[in-house]
Amino acid sequence: SLHVSPFMDMKNSWKIKTTCPDADGGKLSVDIYVGHPDLGKYFLARLGARESRHRSKRSERADLRTLWHYGYMPHRVAVWIYWQALVLLWKGAPLHM
Repeated sequence: SLHVSPFMDMKNSWKIKTTCPDADGGKLSVDIYVGHPDLGKYFLARLGARESRHRSKRSERADLRTLWHYGYMPHRVAVWIYWQALVLLWKGAPLHM
């Protein structure tokens, strides 16, 4: 069982589908489907990525720029998730513990 949110009950079923980057010319895709016995399929998250064309052109300047733009991305995502949880609580969404 995969439980990622206290706003979703434990009756959900999860299906995760991926492609191998080597098999599709450097492209990667990840699809996550969530289904519920009463609600049906109600959630789809999709990620599509490709290999950078600048992969072989590495430099300290490029690495620092990447760090500046993406280095704190996990922290920003975590803050955004908790902010959205507070908004849902404010609106009266039920919790499933």
